[in-house]
Formats: sequence, C-alpha cells, structure tokens
Amino acid sequence: MSINLRDYQQEVIDSARQSMRKNKRILVRAPTGAGKTIIASSMMEAASSNSKKIFFICHRKELVDQTAGTLKKFGLKFGYIASGYPINFYAPIQICSVGTLYNRLGKVPKPDLCIWDESHHIAAKTWNDIQTFYPSAFHVGLTATPKRGDGKPLKDNFDDLIHGPEVSWLIEQGFLAEYELYSVPGIDRGALHSRMGDFVKSESEQEMKKPSITGDIINHWSKYGRGKKTIMF
Repeated sequence: MSINLRDYQQEVIDSARQSMRKNKRILVRAPTGAGKTIIASSMMEAASSNSKKIFFICHRKELVDQTAGTLKKFGLKFGYIASGYPINFYAPIQICSVGTLYNRLGKVPKPDLCIWDESHHIAAKTWNDIQTFYPSAFHVGLTATPKRGDGKPLKDNFDDLIHGPEVSWLIEQGFLAEYELYSVPGIDRGALHSRMGDFVKSESEQEMKKPSITGDIINHWSKYGRGKKTIMF
C-alpha cells in the first residue's frame, strides 16, 4: 500500500529535507492528530529505498506496536530492537525501544537515520546517551510538545525546528474534529519525580486518584456527558 500524504504532511517533509542539507539533527513539531507517524513512515520509505539503515525509537510498548502496525499497513520491511520482539537485522528499518537499544549500544548495526518519537524526552540521560552514540547519523525528532515540563532545553539535541500546522488550522480544514475540553484541577507537580523524561507512573497515579480529582471528573461527566459517547484521556 502506497503512502498518500496530505499536502501539509508533504510540506513538512520537504522542509525537513531542506533543513537536513545543512543540519544533522532536526526537530519536527506537529500536533496530535496531524499524522506524525505517517510523516515518519514516508521518510523511512524514502531512506530505505536508498539502502539506508533507519532506527525508529520510542519508549513504550504501545508505541512499538502502533508503529509496527503502520509499517505493516504500508508494506515496509522492519525488525525490532525491543525486548520480547523478533530480531531481523537484515531489515532496513528497526523499531527500537529506548531501554533495549541503550543496553545494546555497540552490539547492533549503526543507523544512518534515527527518528525519535515523543522526542521531547531526548534531554533525559538515556535518550541523550543514545543520540550521542550515533554522531554520524541524521536525527529527526517528532513531538507535539517541544517544551518539556522540567524546563530542560532541546537546543543541545537539535539544530533546527520544523513547524507543522496548528491545531486550529487542522480543525478549520476539517482534518480534526472540533471539541470542548473539560479538565481536572491542577495537581501538585512538586510531589512528582521524573524518570527517563516522564513523571514516575506510580506517583502520578496516586496524585490522580485523590478524591477531589476523581470526584470532579465524575461530577463533570454526569453534568455534560451522561448518556453520550465519551472519550477520557
């Protein structure tokens, strides 16, 4: 199945290619729903057709599986550098989990191109060490949120920023649905610690389980969503 890009997705890729003539490390910012995995798949298709080795690097099993599903859909050959998944180093594309790749640095073939999913995490030590280990490769970061919660800058990891479309434009053009958002009161971030760029899951779960927050969610759903199809994120 061929990869049919929307015009704005092609524009992002064209801008990335232009930047990569001068920069080896670029960051692509596009909102959730803009199709960053589709953009990455098109990049990987082009690179693999030129006999390049590509690493697609992500940090959660769900993202490994999601990426694999997309690549299968487009008929792209890939292997895994991820614990519990089959190995095929002959494949031009490797879907990598951060932890497994970090533990296998120097033991797997070197990439020509690294694509980093959720790349705002890259300032974390493990992510940064992987990028540093492959200085001759091109690095393309993908993120909807280039500003980190802990304030660490990304300028040490990327040399240029490519801006994709805004959420408002995607809604205006009919690519995303309009929505009303209801959120919980702010939680105490001072009580949370970070691990590999994310809040520690057990601590954030405890904060979100406080009666004031769960009660607020239930009350708002009862008021606005009872009897309606509901998405909770």
